[in-house]
Amino acid sequence: MNERFKNWFGREKRNLKNGIFIGFITSIIIFTIILVAFLIIPFSNQSLMDVAIKSSFEVISDNWENDFVVVSIGDLCSLNENDFDKIACVYNFLWDNSRIGHDTKLKQYSNLLIAEPKYLFSESVMCRDYAIMACAIYNHMGYDCDLIIVPHHVYSEVSTESKTYKVDLAQYKFEEIEE
Repeated sequence: MNERFKNWFGREKRNLKNGIFIGFITSIIIFTIILVAFLIIPFSNQSLMDVAIKSSFEVISDNWENDFVVVSIGDLCSLNENDFDKIACVYNFLWDNSRIGHDTKLKQYSNLLIAEPKYLFSESVMCRDYAIMACAIYNHMGYDCDLIIVPHHVYSEVSTESKTYKVDLAQYKFEEIEE
């Protein structure tokens, strides 16, 4: 009986050592993968949260690309002859019809809700909502649009083959970005 116990205990001891060794190696591999992932992801002054938020905003913008309001504005502004006039047309249309605001009722829900395109002209909404819609319109028109997130603000940058424009309704800016 004593010999059987020693054999069993010896096997369990080896299994435990092997398990600890395998667990240690697995932990090192997982740590290395996480470290490499953080080194490879280009944050460029953005936190991981900003990257995640920007990705979700871009998904919403992509989903809005075929919305009736987005398509209507995009098709109307596409009638202009050159890129500058087309991009300016969207900015002017959104500016002329916008209700950017931070009233008390809006503040309660602004971080949770993103206004759909059909509500952007009748409700007081935030810069984020117009930036997302502007990108949806510009993407529908065939331009590259990027959402730029800075502390407490979101705006759009639109690129043509030769120029990039800052489109910022909340700060009244439509300007060419010098590269």
